[in-house]
Amino acid sequence: MDKISEDRPHNGIVLETSPLPFKPVEHFGPVTRLKPWFIAQLRGQSPEQKMINGTDDRIRFESHGWRYPIVLFLHNITDSGNLGAIIRSAHYMGVDAIAMATRNTASVDDPVVIKASAGATEATRILQIPNPFKFLSDSGNNGWRVYAAEAPPPLAENLSFTEDITPAALDAKNTSPLVSFRRTLPNIPVYNHNPLARHPTILMMGGEHSGIDAKLKTRAHYQVGVRGVQTLDVGVDSLNVSVASALIMLEMLKKPANVKAAKKDPKAGANFLF
Repeated sequence: MDKISEDRPHNGIVLETSPLPFKPVEHFGPVTRLKPWFIAQLRGQSPEQKMINGTDDRIRFESHGWRYPIVLFLHNITDSGNLGAIIRSAHYMGVDAIAMATRNTASVDDPVVIKASAGATEATRILQIPNPFKFLSDSGNNGWRVYAAEAPPPLAENLSFTEDITPAALDAKNTSPLVSFRRTLPNIPVYNHNPLARHPTILMMGGEHSGIDAKLKTRAHYQVGVRGVQTLDVGVDSLNVSVASALIMLEMLKKPANVKAAKKDPKAGANFLF
């Protein structure tokens, strides 16, 4: 057992398992609320990959009677602890799938990732994205909307807003930690926008140091960030990526108060909204 486990602690038990399934995806297809799944166009797989990953191109999601699917897309997340924490949060929050770039991102098979995820790697649908730019472009053409997570520009000391930050961010009635901001993309009032009630959504998170790749950022429809209130500037101008992703997922997955009750379509076998 010591030899099989390469002298790692085994407590008298050694289990041989197959690799985790990571379906390679080209892009997502259109989504309708009448179906509890959407199509992920798969890239060609070897016979061995098909045995591990399967060939079903349908990605099931639970609408809970009100929402479209949400997929978390990760690019340049190189810290294994961060990646594991993000997967754990995504599973806990109810994200429908995690899409990961095949390059410049930590491996899910890393023991640190598996431990930090607290087992969520085994229960979360994880997809591989060989060509991130094409994935975002083609999915966007099929009705998906991409939200790029960025650190917002700093507020002025007197809390007056600049042209880069929506006035809604400073509205006393706005209890959301999210703020949308304008760079080259549209400005939206996040706290009454409710992305998931409107369209299938891809939330894109970038790396710990350089953030989202500039080329990929051009494929986003909106930018969104987590606002902070700094009382003393000590050089902390943003959140850890795992914390930021959890906060944004939490806000996006909140059921809006103005969403009407869902009815059951006996023919479609899924919830839909009037």
